Amino acid sequence: KYSWCFLFNFVFIFSVAITNVDPSAPILLACEGYPIELRCPGSDVVMVETANYGRTDDKICDADPFQMENTQCYLPDALKIMGQRCNNRTQCVVVAGVDVFPDPCPGTYKYLEIQYECVPYSKY
Repeated sequence: KYSWCFLFNFVFIFSVAITNVDPSAPILLACEGYPIELRCPGSDVVMVETANYGRTDDKICDADPFQMENTQCYLPDALKIMGQRCNNRTQCVVVAGVDVFPDPCPGTYKYLEIQYECVPYSKY
């Protein structure tokens, strides 16, 4: 059981993280089994802002209706995984699948949704 304080802090921190995302940052989608490419111009590098591997919408990445029922499928580590693979690089390609991401909801057809921005490279 979680305390109200813990839940409040989680919701507050999560909402602050979401509201600080640049609304002009591109959003990319890749259906399960397909690659997604993040690319920046010149010497700018990728900074992943949000990421989810799962399913939150029953209209994206069409599949058997039974495999699209669960729209509460989230992988909390998706942002960390994408950051490790793509942050501070000029480009990266990641395949949306269980070779990269643990399966958060077996039996559900998933997709990878990424929001990122291109920023000047900094060693620090």
